[in-house]
Amino acid sequence: MRPDRRAAALDLLPVALFGVHAALFRTLLIDDAYILYRYAASWATGGGPFFNPGEAVEGYSSPLWVILAALLHRIAGHAALPLLMKGAGALAGAVTVLLAARLTRTLAARAGWERPAAAWAGLLAGCVLALSPAFAMHAMNGLETAPYAACLVLAALLHVRTGALPTRRWSAAAWALAAASLLRPEGVAIAALLCLIQALAIAPDRPAAASRWRPLADLGPVAAVLALVALHRWLVYEGAWLPNTYHAKIGGFWGIGRGPYVAAGLLPPLLGIPGIALALVGLLRAPRLARRAAPAVAAGLAGALLPLVLGSDWMPGARLLVPYLSLLVVGAALGWLSCARWATAPLRSRGLARSVAAALALTALATAATAGFSQRADRASWRHYAAVRARGYSAGHDALAHWLGEHTTPGDTIALMDVGLVGYRRMDLNIVDLAGLTDRGIGRSPGGSLGKRYDPAYVLDRDPTHLILVFTAPRPRPDFAVRRAELAPALADLEPLLPHARTIYQHPGFRARYLAPPAASPPSAERSIEALAAGLGAARIFVHDHPWRHYLLAVFERQSKGQER
Repeated sequence: MRPDRRAAALDLLPVALFGVHAALFRTLLIDDAYILYRYAASWATGGGPFFNPGEAVEGYSSPLWVILAALLHRIAGHAALPLLMKGAGALAGAVTVLLAARLTRTLAARAGWERPAAAWAGLLAGCVLALSPAFAMHAMNGLETAPYAACLVLAALLHVRTGALPTRRWSAAAWALAAASLLRPEGVAIAALLCLIQALAIAPDRPAAASRWRPLADLGPVAAVLALVALHRWLVYEGAWLPNTYHAKIGGFWGIGRGPYVAAGLLPPLLGIPGIALALVGLLRAPRLARRAAPAVAAGLAGALLPLVLGSDWMPGARLLVPYLSLLVVGAALGWLSCARWATAPLRSRGLARSVAAALALTALATAATAGFSQRADRASWRHYAAVRARGYSAGHDALAHWLGEHTTPGDTIALMDVGLVGYRRMDLNIVDLAGLTDRGIGRSPGGSLGKRYDPAYVLDRDPTHLILVFTAPRPRPDFAVRRAELAPALADLEPLLPHARTIYQHPGFRARYLAPPAASPPSAERSIEALAAGLGAARIFVHDHPWRHYLLAVFERQSKGQER
């Protein structure tokens, strides 16, 4: 087999590995993705890019992903859109793995490595990324995570491949960076950093001052895209400079610290602190290699550390870091095999090329296997999480949406926190987002993500027909599969999950208008969902299966509406 075909075949191995790995998380469902789908469905059907008709609030942060969803909705329809978007994410994940392998191999070849060594470095990077359970899981989440990663790696690869070409206004990498900026708001900053480091990296190869800074010209399309998005936001979303999600999420999720969040997302895929240290040693021992890999590594590291400034989110697997793993594994794989090449230098000096190639192959395969094996606990935990929560969304949110279809009329207003799935299933209802992602007033209130502090009167004045609050309680055995007998905790153990639920439930106006009157007979002492609903004063409770806690959707019906019925 020709060398180039052999290298291409090696690139396909991690892609196949990723496909098998991602299939393990095929049941994953993230409510946030359905928020984007509702925007897309409204846009595709002529209602404009709005969550509620006439409410100009940009409750998403990935315009390009919403545009794609709107196009697919127009072509395939409402029911098919979630599956198609999950498939698009999985495809983007596979492309990212392939591009990471190609980028690693290209960088190694440009640094003067032998063809076999460069090929094994590419295989190692691709396999480490493919075996990351966080990357595989979030490629299946229906969000823009994997497409954003693909755009970043593609831009880095195109920069490397066009670095020695004659100067031009901008390279093909500019369009990949522009797409990345349309997929994530921080993509603009990462694009600027990638172009700047690329300019510094190629400076020794381009002595002319005018040409060495040419990569910065790639920011032209990025700036144009940014200007168009800003103009669209200003015109469509009533003069807003930033998406509402910025205000809703700034400060991060109060339940997870910034440092632990970054450590949990950064260390396991890169073999912890020893693995990162070894990779750094390998890069520092090869200055030529380090200089060429610097743009990808710097951009990846900057993106991975952003949550230290902006805050974490609630999703397992440190989703905000996942796109940058694709760049960091490139640097890590090059550093690890650089150490291996240094260790096998005596063999190479004796002309034992085959022995060197065999040693590098064993190093690459062993390192990839170690990376995959060391994350087995996370893989098992997140597979269990995805499977249980998929059942939870079916028995909880889907059932709630069906029930609302029987107890509301089109145009009614409801209020809840998990607005994505219910909102997509019930496009005919107006929805008040208690977490603030799609509500300007709540989104700009004090507090971080899911921790907003606001006056409950803001919600009550909207006069929703139904108000859904999430109550929780500890599960006695969180490490076991959910059993139906465990789904009804004691009433005394229940408490509102988030601060807004507590303040709303305790508000006098809420209790006067939404608590159901006591039943004629006292509720049974037996633990049951019906008894819990009666004890809370709820019209109905829907159980969302959750692997770590009881998660109950308590539906409170406006009493005037109940009396009308």
